[in-house]
Amino acid sequence: MLIWTSRALSTALLVLAAALLAAYACGRFASDRWLATQFISWVPLWLILPATWLVAAGAWLAGAPARRLRRRAARRLARAAGQRAPSRPARPGAHWAILLAALVVQGGDAAWRLRLDRLVRPAPRLTDKPVVRLVHWNAMSPDTYPRDVTLPPILGRFDPDIMLFAMALSPAQTQTVMSQVSPQYTQHSFGFFHVLSRVPLRHAQSFSLRLARDLPAGLDRGDPRQIAPPPDETRHTFEYVYNVAARQLGLPPRFFRNTDPGSILVLRFDGPNRLARELVVWYIDLPSDPFLAKAVLAEQVVRRMAEIVRDTGTEPDFIVGDFNIPRDSASLVRIAGQRRSAFDDAGWGFFSTWPRARPALHIDHMFMSGAWRCVAYQREDPGRSDHCVQSAVFQAR
Repeated sequence: MLIWTSRALSTALLVLAAALLAAYACGRFASDRWLATQFISWVPLWLILPATWLVAAGAWLAGAPARRLRRRAARRLARAAGQRAPSRPARPGAHWAILLAALVVQGGDAAWRLRLDRLVRPAPRLTDKPVVRLVHWNAMSPDTYPRDVTLPPILGRFDPDIMLFAMALSPAQTQTVMSQVSPQYTQHSFGFFHVLSRVPLRHAQSFSLRLARDLPAGLDRGDPRQIAPPPDETRHTFEYVYNVAARQLGLPPRFFRNTDPGSILVLRFDGPNRLARELVVWYIDLPSDPFLAKAVLAEQVVRRMAEIVRDTGTEPDFIVGDFNIPRDSASLVRIAGQRRSAFDDAGWGFFSTWPRARPALHIDHMFMSGAWRCVAYQREDPGRSDHCVQSAVFQAR
């Protein structure tokens, strides 16, 4: 009975370890190209990697009693037959194959995703070329109020040339928040997008990405704060489960019914720090609805971005904002195109920006054109909102 129980438990854990490894491989290689694999690809690396190894190790431990009893039986039979008893099993168990596969597949992929090669590469160094310091913070969160927003610590910490942050503020609230800011920064507001800059802003133009679902009469498609009609059962169940877990982890609640059409604010600045041309920054915000197929969304965003380039006559130097898509996702690569991520140049490790209290996913990004390189990329806990602050130092090539 003990042998049967031990083998059954070991086999069950081996099957579970193999399923976790298969899910990991599926999520990594299929990414979010299909809605079915989109959710698997979002499972954090730090969660599924040790889970696979622990379950495989558990399978080995669970099978230990069966292996011990089989060896004893083999020794008794050998003694009865007058033969020499075997000292160890003839072949390694299946758990070793699972552990080896997990080590090769997950370990190698983890090394690439965490950019561990940066530990042996020379650190980027500043030269005499023009430098731009950018900071971005999405401060929109159900538990964040205008009175909680204090920008001077962030500005003092990173000393940015340009800070971009998002929050729904009335004119009076905007004045209250900005009254704390040093006069060296000029403030501009465009809906819930806010810009603080030490360099003159030449021109700004907002574009809708037109991603919102069809809305019933009476709702304003142009207002990203509008809430859709009651959700379907799947969406409602997901919201309920997420918010129950969020309360246990100390996270703010989230509602995944936002009909945000997505926005891009095109900003054209005078060239800062001896840059002999204008600087073009796109401030982007994509919908947070996890039930949107990100691959389809990415194709729509790419088409709309091409239209914006034609309308404005210029390519962006930087695309910054809350993409609501994790790093290394296929849809994010499609949106970025030939542009490099600040993380690729200067980031490494478990770099996540959401949720702030328990960072699990890197969904706030900065992308740069080929004319720039990133020499520093950091995140900071602002103490409010459910997004971390991201900051980067860029230098012209």
